[in-house]
Amino acid sequence: MKRIITLLVIVFYNIQVNAQAPSTLTVTIVPPSNTIYCTNTPYSFSGTASPGPITFYQWTCTPSNAVFNPSPAYQNGEAITFPNAGTYTLNLTCNSVSAGIDSAKYIVTVVQTPTINVTPLNPFICNGGTGINLYPHGVLTYTWTNGTTTAPPTPLDINGDSVNVNPATLVPPKVFNYTVTGTAADGCISAPVVETVTVIPIPTPYYYANPDSICSGNHTILSVDSMPLTTTYTWTANPTAGLGINSGPFVQATPIYFNYSNSPNDTNVFYQVQINLPGCPPYQPHTFYVIVFPLPHLNITKDTINDCNHTGDTLKAVTIPATGITLTWVPKGSATPLTGLSSNANEAVVNPTVPKTYYVTPTNASGCKGPKDSILVLINNTSNCTESGIVLYTVNNTVIIYPNPTNGSFVIEQQNTLYNVHCTVYDINGKLVLTQTINGKTTIDASSLSEGVYNISLISNEGVVNKRLVIVR
Repeated sequence: MKRIITLLVIVFYNIQVNAQAPSTLTVTIVPPSNTIYCTNTPYSFSGTASPGPITFYQWTCTPSNAVFNPSPAYQNGEAITFPNAGTYTLNLTCNSVSAGIDSAKYIVTVVQTPTINVTPLNPFICNGGTGINLYPHGVLTYTWTNGTTTAPPTPLDINGDSVNVNPATLVPPKVFNYTVTGTAADGCISAPVVETVTVIPIPTPYYYANPDSICSGNHTILSVDSMPLTTTYTWTANPTAGLGINSGPFVQATPIYFNYSNSPNDTNVFYQVQINLPGCPPYQPHTFYVIVFPLPHLNITKDTINDCNHTGDTLKAVTIPATGITLTWVPKGSATPLTGLSSNANEAVVNPTVPKTYYVTPTNASGCKGPKDSILVLINNTSNCTESGIVLYTVNNTVIIYPNPTNGSFVIEQQNTLYNVHCTVYDINGKLVLTQTINGKTTIDASSLSEGVYNISLISNEGVVNKRLVIVR
């Protein structure tokens, strides 16, 4: 009986020993040495837990958009990236065979990784030229690399550093790559930006005007072709050359030939362009030559004709210049020109049955058409062809106005000089803008009038003559 009791005591004693001091699991997250965390940059955190053995590790994050690579089910949190700026909470949960389950947390404050750009973007430079400066923008400092060589940046402006690159090659074209990263004031480093510099042979520009000869008032297109996109262009011309505003490889020009002497000769208008291609030797200015033909003009011998007793009348006009001009007469409302006289193709005989207006257009040997004019043919059965006491045409007297168009003053000249002729000028809306008395050949100052078309009436004891005047500034 004593032996049984002793055995029971031993068993009871063993149970009491196993129940003493249960173990506590300790989980720790060890961060990397970084003092700042940047978006989209991988960071590795270490995880420890004791006592072991540890059966599993599980990483989680709040917010849940953090990325674990390769997996959150490892002891260490490898290459964890945070896509957005803000606060993230990392959590590591572990299970111990001897101490159960426990976890640890670590707060991560993430700032935005900077973005940079470089200008000019992927430029072209000429082999043997001056090279080009690459300008980065966006952060405080920059690091440039070309292969394994780091090119020390040269500070040029308050926003960053730049480098001048001028690679040479024996066989252009050839591409060279330069990589730059930027570091913000908080220490975050941007993603690398690769700038491609292409070394090319010195390009040859092609210059042309289309067309290279025009009538005054028409336009031509001046162009420079076969140059890279980074080329800049500076166009110049005199004020009357009608150069459009454009800094690109082509420009529209509308030159006006102010032919004050009524010369039949053409004139040359000059345009110049200076092109510049960064990284290439300077180009010489190029001059375009555009031939401008003068416009012919005419003066109607009689603005209004009264076909006395339906006998017909001859349509006449005086051309400027006097020779080399073809006149085309067209009745109002018709597209078919009249047939000129065999003795003078610039004159035509008409015998309308009702009052009719006839338009006349001058054309010179270069094919340039001048401003048209018109004659109104009235029908009357009176011997002196008068209406309301005013003679409607000027007998044996031709009136010429020149220069027309004009940019200021103009001259009124009569074939047979009349005196005390009353001159009135009306704008296109019928408003009286100028009056003056004409005595013989007279110069009239129209510098106060705006650009446009004006109607001139000359009234004398012999009748009324109507003319048109064009003012161009």
